Amino acid sequence: MLEFRNQTVVEVAACICDRCKRRMLPEDDSVEWLERLSISFRGGYGSIFGDGHLISLDLCQRCVRETLGEWLQVSPESDFGLPT
Repeated sequence: MLEFRNQTVVEVAACICDRCKRRMLPEDDSVEWLERLSISFRGGYGSIFGDGHLISLDLCQRCVRETLGEWLQVSPESDFGLPT
């Protein structure tokens, strides 16, 4: 006999770029959803952001390039998944 239980599942329905406000949806089947950058972490002891504070950021691929492009290291992949 099978027993069942109720379960609540939460999933991401959309991502809005914090810089340009572009709305990206998983069902759009576009590169925008796949290439977004989401960062989330908690500040540790002595953090400049504050002990235990949550730091988060969501960017579309265009804003990643425009804001971080100078420091990004972009290179083609080799057959082994390592930069060439």
